Amino acid sequence: MKSTRTLIAALALTAACGVALAGCSASPDDTASTDGTESKGTLVFSATGAAAPYSYLDDDGVMDGYDVELCTTIAESLGYDVEFESVDFQATIAGVTAGRFDGVCTGTTATEERMNSTDFMLTDVTSTDGLTALVRADDTAHQTLESLDGARWGKTAGGVESDNLAAYLGITVDATEYPGFAQAIIDLKNDRIDAIPNSAGVAGYFATDDSELAVITPAVAEFNNAIILKNDEELRTAFNEKIAEMRADGSLDALQEKWFGVATAPVEGDSSH
Repeated sequence: MKSTRTLIAALALTAACGVALAGCSASPDDTASTDGTESKGTLVFSATGAAAPYSYLDDDGVMDGYDVELCTTIAESLGYDVEFESVDFQATIAGVTAGRFDGVCTGTTATEERMNSTDFMLTDVTSTDGLTALVRADDTAHQTLESLDGARWGKTAGGVESDNLAAYLGITVDATEYPGFAQAIIDLKNDRIDAIPNSAGVAGYFATDDSELAVITPAVAEFNNAIILKNDEELRTAFNEKIAEMRADGSLDALQEKWFGVATAPVEGDSSH
């Protein structure tokens, strides 16, 4: 089987654009793989390529990350070839709904609303994370989550972390929306906003090698992530069986340790579990 992790196109999709592209989905069918084995076809996944360590583009423009590797591993084990397209987060799910993508592999939170959607399906839990915020390291006024009440927030369009953190803190926030995390970081560094709420995994990754940034600790309100798939119960069942197999044989823990530094367990009692 072949895995095409290269960036097919830097598509600037929007939800409206995704609807216009309905019917353009790459539906799997029987084809010959480059290694001589028979393939079930190609699954095309969307990812932001800007949500490391879940998905990111390396220096060569190749898509990589925890969710990218996980989706590739599962799909190839089921007999599919894999391709990834990089789009803004808001377009990842819209593209599945429109039929352009077969799924989303970019560290998507398994919210109750998404679980109950009739436009797509979620797999079982693939990782667990928590809520925090990325701030400027020299901003002494905003080094705790409680201090973010009244601060200027930034958020990725279509993301839920900002709303979820505001709900957890019991405050109302009018956050500035950005097409991607990188754009929000630019404004954070230039003092146009004070904080970017996000998962601890994403925030920590961006702050690790950047002395201008800091992550508020500890993270709160742990939540589960999952892979989004098109409405195909057979495909979801196959993915869930592979996730369960990887959890049982330790390979899922190993993959999490590779990308997060620690294995995570599903949050018990969380609505997304």
